[in-house]
Amino acid sequence: MEINRTLGRYAVGLCLGMGLLSPVVRAEVDVESFKQLQSEVSALTESRDTLAGEYRKLRDELAALRAENSELKQRLISATAREYATRDDLRKVVEQVQEVDKRRGADAALVREKLEELARQLSKPVAIPPSVDPGPSRPPGTGKKPVDEAPLPSEYYEYTMKEGDILSVVVSEYNQSQGLKVRLAQVLKANPNIKDPNRIPVGTKLRIPIIK
Repeated sequence: MEINRTLGRYAVGLCLGMGLLSPVVRAEVDVESFKQLQSEVSALTESRDTLAGEYRKLRDELAALRAENSELKQRLISATAREYATRDDLRKVVEQVQEVDKRRGADAALVREKLEELARQLSKPVAIPPSVDPGPSRPPGTGKKPVDEAPLPSEYYEYTMKEGDILSVVVSEYNQSQGLKVRLAQVLKANPNIKDPNRIPVGTKLRIPIIK
């Protein structure tokens, strides 16, 4: 209703301004009413301008919100992509660690197998060559004694057994390095304390007869 009255007053004001009303009607129009109408029209115009300004402001805010929303979407997409990339990198690292563990286990198994094989080899008894070459049988009464029955010399090399030493190998090395011709049986005869030539304790002192 207030809008209708305002529009009616606005129409009357226009008619007055354009001279469309008769003198009688024109005389009846109150000057104060006309002024009030003009004031109301001015207020409407001002309200319209205010509403237009607010509309532009809201439009700008909406555009800013849309831009911010778009930027947030891009950030979310980037963050999601980075997260997937990080997970993929982590998976690759885990696979590499598992591969290293697998190789380490295979290497450990191989080393264990080699050690067991070495232990089996070391546990085998060492074949000792015959201490005396029987040769042809000696007819009785010839008066010759076998080499091993001959008296041992009074000169000796002294050797201390070490870890991993084998008596036959030690005797062979002395024969080669010193030009000896001593036999294993002669070494055992010179060392009566040796009960088992295959198990001589480390640190045992041996006498190697100097036989050339």
